[in-house]
Amino acid sequence: MKTAILLLSVAMVLFDSGTLPANAAAHRQHRSHNSNLEAIISMAGQYTHTLSEELLETLLIDVTHLTATTTKCKEFFCEAETILASVKNDAFGEEGKIVRHLRVYNKLQKCTVVKSQDQVEGNQVELRRLLLDLKECGQKINSKP
Repeated sequence: MKTAILLLSVAMVLFDSGTLPANAAAHRQHRSHNSNLEAIISMAGQYTHTLSEELLETLLIDVTHLTATTTKCKEFFCEAETILASVKNDAFGEEGKIVRHLRVYNKLQKCTVVKSQDQVEGNQVELRRLLLDLKECGQKINSKP
């Protein structure tokens, strides 16, 4: 009985101090953030198998140099949003499902897209490679504690 009273009083103190609702809000935001990341990983993998070969061979700006580390992967996600939004296809473009998930995910990252030297020189990569790198980077970010 004493244990129940102690737990109840601790919960009341935490609730009155605002700790519980704040943690709950942060937890909901974290879950939403992770669900967007998981959706991006899933869609990137799925698209490599379901899109037409012609579309997968579309050449896009090469930002694969940003996939080396988890920190760089976060920059890669920002770049990938911009690049995929420019693809003229129902799966992508401004209203494409994966682009919308990237936009929501990146909003919390507070990222800015900066033209890299590779972009200026016009290096290109196939859409397939961009999607595979997006999936790989998403998995790196998702596995980081």
